[in-house]
Amino acid sequence: MRRRGDPRRADRPDGIGVVVTVSAGSPTTTLRSRIKQPGTRRLWRRVKYRKGPGEEAMSKLAHAQRRWSWLSEYPRLLSSSAGAGWRGFEFQEIESPENGTFDAKPHPRKSIMLSQICGPMKVRYGGTKKPFIDVLPYPHLSRPDERCFGAWQGAQRGLHLFIEVETFERFNQQPFFPDTLPELAGPNPSIEHLLRVLHFDVQNGHPSGPLLGESILAALLRELLARNAALSNTPKRVELSRGEFDRVREWIDANLAQPFSLEDLAREVGVSLRHLQRAFPAATGVSPYRYIMMQRVDRARSLIQASRLSLSEIATTTGFCDQAHMANTFRKLLNVSPSHFGNMRK
Repeated sequence: MRRRGDPRRADRPDGIGVVVTVSAGSPTTTLRSRIKQPGTRRLWRRVKYRKGPGEEAMSKLAHAQRRWSWLSEYPRLLSSSAGAGWRGFEFQEIESPENGTFDAKPHPRKSIMLSQICGPMKVRYGGTKKPFIDVLPYPHLSRPDERCFGAWQGAQRGLHLFIEVETFERFNQQPFFPDTLPELAGPNPSIEHLLRVLHFDVQNGHPSGPLLGESILAALLRELLARNAALSNTPKRVELSRGEFDRVREWIDANLAQPFSLEDLAREVGVSLRHLQRAFPAATGVSPYRYIMMQRVDRARSLIQASRLSLSEIATTTGFCDQAHMANTFRKLLNVSPSHFGNMRK
């Protein structure tokens, strides 16, 4: 058996050697490659190795930088949702270089980008004869059909949400057209607040799994679409039937102990994600995310009062990321810590 850190050299079909380093503590990657052993013939063998922490960081950085290939200088990545388990959308907090140029060309399947800089900066839109203007820290929406080029001056931090066109269509159950999304101009407290909550979730390591991120994305899309007058006459179905609501409630109760996404929930009970996001609050008065957290708190409280399990065991049993996540959720929903109910048991 090879020791940790030993290299394994494999030959690709084009004859170029590949060095695979074995390490522990990070996700396993499997390669199908030919191993060249001294004095033996080439043979096919499955090689399993684990990426080291440095390799994982470089892989995430390379993925993040692909989003910014239209900038003359890559920004510095401060935080991202790379490990969130989100499907079809991504959040990045970046810091732009002191100055540079940009040229974003239109593409029909390019991501929708919702951005907010965290302070004023100077931007020139267009060629070198155009003046630099002050851009204020308001939300800005970039659509796939837009071409935008120019330059900027001054380093600045920014929050950016990338939404794949397919994700927009999946969440809204309708095809995407460029004029579906409105122009954003000036302050928008609702969008600014939702971006800050998304940033908070990323910074804290997504303790609720993908649930909170999906809920915020759905709220952002609702906010954007509500501003588009062209959609105001679209028929809306905002009710869950009794059978649908019962299936949703039963599935949540049966799966509280494990992480799941809103898409998992919608698929299992046979409704669209958009219908679930819009109709569930009409039936319960709360969002699906808040309802799930309330159910987890209620089950955890019952276990604290009726069992001898430790708080960390109860947190795991009821679907919380850890004991700290459970405690924070208790304080938000009940204004007391979990230990309060343990004291009542004594």
